[in-house]
Amino acid sequence: AMVANNLSSVSFGRWSGDIGQVTTELSTRTFRTVLGAEGKIGSDWTYEASYEYGETKYESQIHGLRQSALFSQALDSVIDPATGKAVCRIALTNPGTSCLAFNPFGVGNFNPASTDYFTGTAWLRQKTVQNAAAFNIQGKVLELPAGPLQVALGAEYRKEQVNADSDTASQASLWDYANPKPLHGSYNAKEFYGEVNVPLIK
Repeated sequence: AMVANNLSSVSFGRWSGDIGQVTTELSTRTFRTVLGAEGKIGSDWTYEASYEYGETKYESQIHGLRQSALFSQALDSVIDPATGKAVCRIALTNPGTSCLAFNPFGVGNFNPASTDYFTGTAWLRQKTVQNAAAFNIQGKVLELPAGPLQVALGAEYRKEQVNADSDTASQASLWDYANPKPLHGSYNAKEFYGEVNVPLIK
């Protein structure tokens, strides 16, 4: 038809639902434990202590994503002079390639195995961890004429950290979208306080 109409090229679009839909799987698991203690030191002092550990594991998988660069290679088909069959052009110079020619004309008019070359799964696995500890103590220091001089002291420590990894294609931003990236980092916070109660008038 192109020869009959003296055309060297044609442009067209296609709905690629026959390649398969993009699907997503998400998983989140959370674990948390807290330990605490409280008691007395002598008759005038009390204390409270606690420790918390928590973690969240998150995993996502996006199936059926497409890599445009590989899709273009599968579309760029030529006739293999040795077999007379359509093959990817790169197969002529790289026989070891897994690229199979993709026929875009019609619906489902292609070798189903050809889509394995340019579609795949982007994944992300992430773990977030929190450690937190706190200690408080309060009590009477001495007796003043107007009443007891009392103090309260406390400290808290908290650390947050995250580690995430992803597939190599996402790290190189090869998928048409998504492309999650690895993430590694942490921070911590330290807090202290003190309070004094001094009675002046009885």
